[in-house]
Amino acid sequence: MWRTRPKGGGQAREKGLPLQHNSKKGQHATTIERQNDPVLADVLGGAGATFLRAVLDALPQIAAIVRPDGIAEFYNRALRDYAGSALGIDRHARLALVHPEDRARVAQAVAAGVAYVIEARLRRQDGAFRWHVIRAAPLGERGMLAWLATAADIDDVRRADERLDRQVAERTERLHAQIAERARVQSVLSDSEARYRALYNRTPMALHSVDAAARIIDVNDYWCQLFGYARDEVLGHALPEFMTEDSAQRYRADAWPDMASSGGTVRTFEYRFRKRSGEVFHGRLSSRGEWDAQGGFVRTWAATADITVQKDTEEKLVQAQKMEVVGQLTGGVAHDFNNLLTAVLGNLELLERCSSDATTARFVQSARRSAERGAKLTEQLLAFARKQHLQPRAVDPNRIVAGMGELLVRTIGGTVQLRTALDPQLWPALLDPTQVELMILNLAINARDAMPEGGVLTIASANVAAGMPGAPPEIGRRDCVLLSVSDTGTGMSAEVQARAFEPFFTTKDVGKGSGLGLSQVYGLVKQSGGVVRIESRPGDGTTVLLYLLRAGESVAVEAASAPAEAARKGVRLLIVDDDDDVRDITVQLLREAGHSVSEADGGQAALAALERGEAYDLVLVDIAMARMNGIETVRQLRQRRPALRVLFITGYADTSMLGTQTGSDPVLKKPFNREALGAAVTRALRRPLEPPTARLVPLR
Repeated sequence: MWRTRPKGGGQAREKGLPLQHNSKKGQHATTIERQNDPVLADVLGGAGATFLRAVLDALPQIAAIVRPDGIAEFYNRALRDYAGSALGIDRHARLALVHPEDRARVAQAVAAGVAYVIEARLRRQDGAFRWHVIRAAPLGERGMLAWLATAADIDDVRRADERLDRQVAERTERLHAQIAERARVQSVLSDSEARYRALYNRTPMALHSVDAAARIIDVNDYWCQLFGYARDEVLGHALPEFMTEDSAQRYRADAWPDMASSGGTVRTFEYRFRKRSGEVFHGRLSSRGEWDAQGGFVRTWAATADITVQKDTEEKLVQAQKMEVVGQLTGGVAHDFNNLLTAVLGNLELLERCSSDATTARFVQSARRSAERGAKLTEQLLAFARKQHLQPRAVDPNRIVAGMGELLVRTIGGTVQLRTALDPQLWPALLDPTQVELMILNLAINARDAMPEGGVLTIASANVAAGMPGAPPEIGRRDCVLLSVSDTGTGMSAEVQARAFEPFFTTKDVGKGSGLGLSQVYGLVKQSGGVVRIESRPGDGTTVLLYLLRAGESVAVEAASAPAEAARKGVRLLIVDDDDDVRDITVQLLREAGHSVSEADGGQAALAALERGEAYDLVLVDIAMARMNGIETVRQLRQRRPALRVLFITGYADTSMLGTQTGSDPVLKKPFNREALGAAVTRALRRPLEPPTARLVPLR
């Protein structure tokens, strides 16, 4: 319904809204036609009003023109398709489309009488509500004669943002994602250049048009602001001139021919654009072609959205997923390698003690050193994979750095100057103290290698309170301790930074680095709940920032270590391991120590030994065994012998699981030598027995 006023004045009367159906060259448009109201004619002129209706009716977005009294002047096809035929023309009917929880905000924005942008949920004709961004602006120059309102569907974008946020939070531990909002092109063309320009430039998105030769024939103010050019500087230039070289080639080869033959449908592509300042940004280009009555191509109407933040977030997510996969792979490799090293080192130790020949002993010692280096490499792999058996506790980073002064000076050499900037009021940090020196030393070595001609190495510490600007979002609302290592060396490119934490990735010459230093630091910090960041530019040096969680207790004073006690001899031991080589060398080492040792090649064999009535003072069980793992084996053994002492052995120690599955029973890590094995056995035998229910948490 709408109102008309009789000639000569008088009371306005309502009339039905006739629908006009036009068909031309396969294009159909259904519009609300006002026969007696001059609002659009006053704003745009008669031809302009008709053209504006046609343009709005062709948009994929919802659009409407509303008079100041709230009566609808025009609903485009997208709105009628979305809302259905029951949509009325007054403001109450339109407000009924809004979700009840959003109506108050929308009504308030409308009542303000000024242009607004608001997000709200609109009811589709099937009853479903979807999120839209609603924009409204006044038309006319001599006072407000009408309102132009549009609504773009952002429901999928919002849902995608929520999914991405959840993935980032789960896989990279609170890494926040901010995805740029997508919007659609709204272009308004009129016969009057001044009025057309006012509408075109009010659109808060970078809009442009190109002709059949891909030359820019129009841009709006927002486009000029985004790219940094004046309008006169870009008109007549080809659009690919404002892209990077690879994007320009793709545009000419694929996108432009596809757009020219699209038949009026919207096409969306992603390119890398270059601003006047030289800055490159990721943009999403959405275009629609325009053809004349004879089917000749006229121009494209296009909108460019800056999606740099979204692309960066997606890349971080992919990187986090890749690091997780690599971590799982390296952890598995390290587990198998530890089994091999246990057998190799044990046999070399036996061979070294048995051989009296000096030449043979020298060869054995060389092989043993190589195997020990392999064990060190395995530790680094486990650190990166975050599967090292760490014991985080309160430590004083300042005290550790101060105690490393002489070691660091010898390591970095005379051409590099060492400086420290340590906060005297530094909080205690939560970290395994045995790994702090290793992390600092790894970073110092990397810094030294980045300064071949000398420079300055600076180690600094500071407190970072919860919510402080610059704190990584992964830390959340928690206090942390910042430990940084900076150099004045060659710096890193963006490509190198993206791969810096990958194991075995290095830019050093062959033989000068394993590529595990930074990956080990990454694994240790992440496993302790912290965050690692790199700040670097080529030629400007590098700073590695370690954000460590603040410890809840004070740093304990270290007591003097007591001398190791001799292992008690003559005890009865049972070795349970399904790896023949590891089991054999473990048995040999323990028998040489004077113990009575039996062996079982798996959980079932161990259970059978107890069923035969055999008694043992201690059972050594490998955790990772086929068929029946070590945890289940011990559970069933203790069902038969509740007071049985156990020493777990593993080459794959995931601390997030060990504390629960092994209870209070000790754990010995592979590879081990005779002394480490004997000491672990002695400690296990001297541990007081606990109530059976307190020892082991059953597997679920």
